[in-house]
Amino acid sequence: MTELGNEAISLGLIAGHGYRGGKYEILRQGKALMMSPDEAQTYLENLIKDIGTSSVL
Repeated sequence: MTELGNEAISLGLIAGHGYRGGKYEILRQGKALMMSPDEAQTYLENLIKDIGTSSVL
């Protein structure tokens, strides 16, 4: 999860990430998104996949 989050940061997709209060927090577009670790992993994977797809078009 840390690698996915760091990759998303390096791509400029999110501002930060980490565990907080038993949930995984993702900072994106000025908002703190709180979700389960499984949801966060899927969310980050989709963000990274979407940027890869859009750069091909």
